[in-house]
Amino acid sequence: MIDFAGRLKAPVIIGSMQGQIVEGVERQQALAWLSKSLEDLGQHADELGVRVLLEPLNRYETNVINRLADGVDLVSSLTCESVFLLADLFHMNIEEKSIAEAIRAADKYIEFVHFSDSNRRPVGMRHTDLRAVANALQEINYDGYLSAEALCYPDPDGAAAQTIAAFGEFFA
Repeated sequence: MIDFAGRLKAPVIIGSMQGQIVEGVERQQALAWLSKSLEDLGQHADELGVRVLLEPLNRYETNVINRLADGVDLVSSLTCESVFLLADLFHMNIEEKSIAEAIRAADKYIEFVHFSDSNRRPVGMRHTDLRAVANALQEINYDGYLSAEALCYPDPDGAAAQTIAAFGEFFA
């Protein structure tokens, strides 16, 4: 994936590939394995100029890295320079006490943001405080990509229109 991404100048996302900590494996051991794997991937990515993005997922999808702070702890311990975080608002809505505060705390480690609302519909169709998220991203001088990762609700065109309108309102 890293080799292919290098040809396209695209990032590689590590989300569900972080796996699960299974019975009989200590958390510290599982984190050590993940750290070693990310270090190896990151070293290869460094050579190709590719970003590896670790995406914290909610507790229903993994029991390894669930919050941005957990991701910062892991990523900041690596020696490679190409492993960052992908902040996904859907997962953050479940796991973070405050999405905006989590973004501020993760600051320079955030390389990409997935936008969807609390119910995985396009942003602005539920209760996520997008103004607070936008303010936090502006405060950390985030200049990376913002992308939608949402259900096609009410349909693909409607989802795209809602996303474009929300981005225009909060990031114009």
